[in-house]
Amino acid sequence: LQWLQRSLLFFVQVLAIGLAALILARPLMQVDAKDGEKVVILDVSASMNSTDGSTTRLDRAIEELYEYASKVNEENKLTVILADSTPEFLLQRETSASYAKFQISTITPSYEECNFDEALKLANSIIDENPATRVYFFSDCHYAKTGYVELVNFASNEWNVGILDFTPSFESGYYKFIANVGNYNKASELKLTLSVDGG
Repeated sequence: LQWLQRSLLFFVQVLAIGLAALILARPLMQVDAKDGEKVVILDVSASMNSTDGSTTRLDRAIEELYEYASKVNEENKLTVILADSTPEFLLQRETSASYAKFQISTITPSYEECNFDEALKLANSIIDENPATRVYFFSDCHYAKTGYVELVNFASNEWNVGILDFTPSFESGYYKFIANVGNYNKASELKLTLSVDGG
């Protein structure tokens, strides 16, 4: 009889330890439930305005964003970061599919360069809140190291050229203009013409 009592006591102790472990593990289970949360860093720089027939690279990226937005809810939050020279949030942990789609419809291309490093800092602020968040970079460039970020490349065979930056200055009685020109997807000689209107 004593042997049976000791066995029952041991069984109850093991059961209590198991229940305690389950209670302590519950917060980790809640993190796993957020596994659908996504951050999309969207490259809106000049090169994304290249066209392939009737659509640009940015158009194709936006279409993909609409697909993400259609699945938005409390468990599948969506963050969108517009990455130009000064990245900013378009959506931040959004849970409304209709609002996400509306905001995506307002996206327009920038003629600045993409600052991926600064955009990644914004993405990391979301990861701090939910470490299970998946991060995507919608772009047309090849980055050697994106770490935990998944690169989704929308480049095809388009060719595009644009003025990325234009800086005037006045030195020693003369005006000086410096233009930063980007040429994407093929080598080419370019002629740049400056027209001045006004006195």
